[in-house]
Amino acid sequence: WSGLLEKYLIPIIGCLGLLGNLTAIFILRCPQLRSTFHQSLLTLAICDILFLFFILADIIIDQKNIIYIYTFPFIWNPLKNIVMSWETFLTMSIATERFLAVCRPHIYRRHKLRTSSFIHLLTFILPGLVFALIINIPKFFEV
Repeated sequence: WSGLLEKYLIPIIGCLGLLGNLTAIFILRCPQLRSTFHQSLLTLAICDILFLFFILADIIIDQKNIIYIYTFPFIWNPLKNIVMSWETFLTMSIATERFLAVCRPHIYRRHKLRTSSFIHLLTFILPGLVFALIINIPKFFEV
């Protein structure tokens, strides 16, 4: 079962995920969808594509390749973990943004009016990226 799963099922599901995320990016780039929520979803779709790239490349690339052997522990694996962590934190930040918009509309609106829309967006995207980088720094030093 393991060989069947890695050889056929994961690439098929990965390609479907890639297609779904590309569709989401195409739709979310529409000029009417410029809110923080939609831009956060766009960032999540891009992050998901990056993660799918790492997963599909792990399956496609020959793991006996000398370049893969030298880059996996020091570059490939840490970057894959950073993207996976960032994806998780983006999901949490989207939930937080929705919570604030629905349950604390006065605080959310005040923050949105006092800051530019780009800064408002960064307050939800950047902390997840920074935290993903910080918690995965030790991965660069693993052997």
